[in-house]
Parts: sequence; C-alpha cells; structure tokens
Amino acid sequence: MFDKGWYLIMEKRHKFGHRYDGWRISDEDPFINLLMYIMPERSDAHVLFQEDIDITKTMKYLYEKRRAGYKELKFYHIVYAAAVRVLAMKPKMNRFICGKKMYMRKNIEISMMALKSGDKEDIGSQDSSVKIRFDPKETLFEISEKTEKYIKESKESLDTSADALAKFINNAPGFVTGFVVGLLKFLDKRGWLPKAVINASPFHCSMYITNLGSLGINSIYHHIYNFGTTTIFAALGARKRKNVVNDDGTIKKMQYMDFKLAIDERCVNGFYNSGAIKLFIHYIMNPELLEKSDEVTGNV
Repeated sequence: MFDKGWYLIMEKRHKFGHRYDGWRISDEDPFINLLMYIMPERSDAHVLFQEDIDITKTMKYLYEKRRAGYKELKFYHIVYAAAVRVLAMKPKMNRFICGKKMYMRKNIEISMMALKSGDKEDIGSQDSSVKIRFDPKETLFEISEKTEKYIKESKESLDTSADALAKFINNAPGFVTGFVVGLLKFLDKRGWLPKAVINASPFHCSMYITNLGSLGINSIYHHIYNFGTTTIFAALGARKRKNVVNDDGTIKKMQYMDFKLAIDERCVNGFYNSGAIKLFIHYIMNPELLEKSDEVTGNV
C-alpha cells in the first residue's frame, strides 16, 4: 500500500464502499460522474492516442549504461519505469471505474506479456501474462531488476497465477465457464471479487503494456477490456530510423518508436490526460531522470 501522505492528499474519499484494490472516491467534476452512466463500459469510453517518440538520445543512454556495467538494462525497462513514475506523479491516472463507481487504486501494478516457451515465429509458442507491483519511488535500475526477476520466474514456472486461473475456468464445460465468468463480472462490479482472483488477474492493473517491437512489427490500437479495472493499454512498436528536416533545412537522422495508447476517458479530463502523456514521453526521451526518485511528490 502506498504512503497516503503523497498519494491521496487531494482525493475525496467515501467512508464506505472501498474495494480490496481501491478506495471509493467522488470526483470534483460532475460531468465525469455523468459519463459513467452515459458510457457504462470501457469499450464505450476509450480514446486513442498515437505518437512517434524520438528515442535517439534514449538509445545512446542505453548503450552507455550497458558499457558501464548495466548489461541487463533494456529499452522496455525505461518504458516501464516511465509509466511507474507518471502514475506516481499523476495519481489520478491510477483511477478506475467499476460498477458505475470510481476508485483510486491502492497500488501501482503493470501487466505485460512474456514469451514462455518456443520461438517468436512458432505457432506453438506459449506466452504468459505477468503482473508486477511497483513501489512509486523505485528507480529505473530497481524496476529493471524486478521486471527481469518476474519474467524469469514466469518462464521457469509451469503456470503463473494468471495461467492457473485461466486453466481452472477453461477446463469446465462451456456453459459452466460462461456462468463462472458472468459471476466474476457480477462480483467485480460490486467490489466483492475475492482477493485471490484480483491478485491473479492481469486485467486488474493500473496499465497493460504489450511490446510488439520485440516481434518486429508496428504498434496497434489495443482495446481496453471491459472485465477488470485496467484503465490504460499501451502498445510499443518496433524501433525504426528516419530522416527529419530541421527548421533550418538541414537533415537529421532520428531513431524513433511507434507508440499507441488507449485510455478510459471517464476517469480524468483531457487536460490531465494530455499532461500525463507528455510527462510519459518526456521520461522516455530523458531516462536519466528515472535514476532517482527525489521528484516523486504525487501531484494531482
């Protein structure tokens, strides 16, 4: 659980109605509250964002750090660290809506896909969902170490908790599976979903990130699941190079990454969303800022 001193300073919280994974809140904007009834599902309310992020400086930083001894540091670690930092600095991005009620998530948790076995181009390859809980003040190097630890454990284990939950439900006859999934949705919307299910579910997280760049393809606009509490779905594309014309007419070679987001617009207004996205891009382009956590204040 987070340090409430920085995390919920400005939030209005209900005395009752909390869930295991979130505190019930009432927003100061009545229009946002109305949107939960106008657009009851996330699929009704997601907005899409696309950006080609200049990562020329980022890749130079990454190569220098690897030469300095951080050989396990990878590009996606920078993306995860940037996401954690933004969720810490802009805590309203860590809200979610379930059952027409708004909640502030108690933790920063990011879900991702990890190749479990086989080859990327093999149709028989198996992947697994990994959900990692991060501390808001963790640095880039701490996040890198934790991420690789979880991914390694996922590859070595027979089943992650998410895999085990999926197999348990799927092994039943179809009508039973349909009933169980419907029951889970019913319980989730009322805040009654068991703790074990929430911890195992990759769909109950602050942000879901898929790294399509590892497959050598461009990013996609991925839908947000109606089941669970995920408010943000991010897709990373392949890293590419292109020539850019500067204002003075000169040509600059730039390395960039195609990046796409889907966000539930009901949780915060567009101004707050845009500020968080700009901050996210800023951290990716300036990863040295993620080496320390002194700036983490939980501004709202």
